[in-house]
Amino acid sequence: MEKKRFLFILLLLTLCFPISTFAETILLKSGKTVEGKLIEKTNNYIKIDFQGVSLTYYFDEIDSIDGVNPALKSAQELDFSKEKNLNESIDKNKVTEEILEISGTKKQLEQDLKLKENQYAEEFKTNTDPETYALILNSIQESYNSDLANKVIADTLKENFDQKHFQDILEWLRSPLSKKITQLEVEFLTPASQQRFQDFSKTVISNPAFRDRIVLMQRLDSAKNETRKLIEIATNTYAEITKATEAALPKDRRIKDGVIETEARDMKTRLQQPVKDAVLIKSLYAYRSLSNEELEQYIKFLESDIGSWFSKIVEQGIIKANAQANKAFGNKLTQILLQELSKKDSSLLKNSR
Repeated sequence: MEKKRFLFILLLLTLCFPISTFAETILLKSGKTVEGKLIEKTNNYIKIDFQGVSLTYYFDEIDSIDGVNPALKSAQELDFSKEKNLNESIDKNKVTEEILEISGTKKQLEQDLKLKENQYAEEFKTNTDPETYALILNSIQESYNSDLANKVIADTLKENFDQKHFQDILEWLRSPLSKKITQLEVEFLTPASQQRFQDFSKTVISNPAFRDRIVLMQRLDSAKNETRKLIEIATNTYAEITKATEAALPKDRRIKDGVIETEARDMKTRLQQPVKDAVLIKSLYAYRSLSNEELEQYIKFLESDIGSWFSKIVEQGIIKANAQANKAFGNKLTQILLQELSKKDSSLLKNSR
C-alpha cells in the first residue's frame, strides 16, 4: 500500500490537472439526467450534492425534478417582480454560455480533462490488477467529467455577473484577434499538436530567435496567472489523492496530521520555477504564429482592469472545478482501495485455515 501511495504521488507530480445516496432525479432541458441530494432551494435555482460536489441548476435549465416541472410549482410562489428576476437569470445564462464557448474555455477544459484521463489511465494500468484498474478508470471518468467541470466554471461566472463588464468581455472575445488566439489555444491541446510540441521544446530555449519573445511571454504568464493556476491545481491534486490513499491505510501506518498540508505548501515553492519554465515554452509554441504586435494587444487587454477581472474569475472557476473533481475522485479511490484491502485480508484468512 505504501508503494502505491508513492506511485500515486509520483503520478500527480507529472500532471499539470463515497458514493452518495441519491434523493432527487433532475431532468435537464438538454436531455441529461442528474441525480443528487437536494441541499438548497430558492425561487431561482436549486443546489444538489452530486458525489460530494455541490452543483447549482437554475430553473430555466430544468425540465423536471422527480417528474414535476419546477416552473409550474414556482409560478404559484412568485410574484411578478420575482418572475422578472427569473427572466434576467435567463439572459445571464445565455451570456455565460456564449463566453464559455467563444473564449475556448469549454473546449480547452474538455481537451485538458481528456489528456489527464488518458495519463491517469496509462499510469494506473501498469500498477494495478485488471479488476481494480477497471474500477479506478470508471471513477476517473465520472469524477473528471467535463460537463460537471464546465458547470462549476459557469456558476462562478454567474455569481460574479456584471452586465456592463460582461458586455465589454464579449466585445473583446468577438474580435478577430481574440478568435485567432482562442483557436491557437484550443489547437495546442490536440494530440497532433502535442507531438510537435515535444520536438519544439527540446530546442526552443537555445534558439536566439525567441529571445525577444521570452519577455513578452513572461508578461503574458503574469497577466494570465497561468503558473499560479497550474501550481494550485497540482498541489490540490496531490493533497486530495494523498489523503485518499492514506485513508485506506491502517491508522498506525498513516502519516501524521498536518504533514500533507505542509508537503503541499512546500511543493508550491519547489514547483515555481519548473512550472514557470514549462508555461514559457508552452506559450512560445502555442502563440508562435502571433506577431509581437498582436501579443502586445492581447497582453494589454489582460493587464487592463476588465481583462484582469475576467481572468481572475475564470481562474477561480477552473481551480474550483479541479478541486471538486479531485475531491470526488479521492472519495471514490478511498472506497476502491478499502475494498481491495478487504479482499486481500479475506484471502489471507481463508489461506490460513
